[in-house]
Amino acid sequence: MMSLKIISYKVMKKCAVLLFCSFALVACASSPNSSDQTRTEARYSDPQDPMEPVNRSIFTFNQAVEFGVVTPVSRAYDVVLPNLVKDGIRNFINHLRSPLNFINSILQGNFDQAAEVFGRFTLNTIAGFGGIFDPAKEMGLPYKGEDFGQTLAVWGFGPGPYLVLPIIGPSNLRDMTGRVVDFFANPVKILTSHTHLDWTPVAVEATAPVDSYARNYDKIQTLRSTSLDYYNTVKSLYNQRRQGAIENREFSGRQQMYGDDEIDMDQEDISSLPDPSKH
Repeated sequence: MMSLKIISYKVMKKCAVLLFCSFALVACASSPNSSDQTRTEARYSDPQDPMEPVNRSIFTFNQAVEFGVVTPVSRAYDVVLPNLVKDGIRNFINHLRSPLNFINSILQGNFDQAAEVFGRFTLNTIAGFGGIFDPAKEMGLPYKGEDFGQTLAVWGFGPGPYLVLPIIGPSNLRDMTGRVVDFFANPVKILTSHTHLDWTPVAVEATAPVDSYARNYDKIQTLRSTSLDYYNTVKSLYNQRRQGAIENREFSGRQQMYGDDEIDMDQEDISSLPDPSKH
């Protein structure tokens, strides 16, 4: 009888030890230590990016779309079309954006730039065969893009939280609002609505990112492969690009929304990118 009690006691003791160890292991597995928690908090500590976990998930989705759709389409576009045709497409896209650039320049109180945009549009319409060629650039009137997001910034509205929009890519609350206003207030869209040319604005917005991606494909891949955190790289470059556009600075160097490498692009390249990406 005594031996049974001793055996039972030893078994219970071992079970208690095992149970305690099990609880300890579960606690260690489910609760990060202080250093892990600190690293996690630091990773998502950008006050301008309060939705970073969600944004990163959308960013991953957009990358899948880029690899599965944008890359093969843009590569085919680059290989099949001769440079002269691609330049004509780009010139025509910029030409059709000029009326919206003119309106936003006026709303920003930048009347000198509005006059340049008007002069450029008139010259390219007449001498550039409807905007297919760009003689205005050769005469010192390069393309300068203006959008309602920039107009809101000039009016004093802050950017709001950083956002990654599905398909479109990097943005913020102000630029997303501006993008919606630009879409519905675009004179080209208004003039072509209810006509056989009502597809034109959609075609422009669909072609522009393909053209820009094709032109900068190699540099984008270099940036992707050399970035420690591609998400943060794209975010940083997007914010720099938008601030520079608001201040009407000339661009060169690290100004790409895809990452958005040391990408050498002039003002025209920047303005033709899918923005807010315009992805």
